[in-house]
Amino acid sequence: MKAMLSILLLTVHLFTATELCQLFKLPVLLEHYAEHQVKDATLSFTSFLYRHYFTDHSSDGHNDRDNQLPFHSHEDCCILKVSFCPPVVFQNVSFQLLPIEIRYTVGFFDQNIPLVHLSNIWQPPKFS
Repeated sequence: MKAMLSILLLTVHLFTATELCQLFKLPVLLEHYAEHQVKDATLSFTSFLYRHYFTDHSSDGHNDRDNQLPFHSHEDCCILKVSFCPPVVFQNVSFQLLPIEIRYTVGFFDQNIPLVHLSNIWQPPKFS
């Protein structure tokens, strides 16, 4: 069951998020080849593909039909994205502020006194 579900989800993803959806147009390709074979019975399938995909033949008058061929024009069939967003549940949270006791101490600490003899190091050089 898991394998079948995985294959199904992979297939849905490939046909919706990539250009693989163009494969649905393969019957149009075969119909258009049959239309060309009615006009020219000596036309091979490879020459038909070469003419429609590798050369510019816009002068033949059926550009609308040519644009229906697979991988011939860009389609917007690949814009479907499925995303799942789980619902967000907010809980009521109450905060209780605890009183904080602030103590100020006034005192004299030796580490706050700048040492005078250290400032003597940073004197400009003296030339004698």
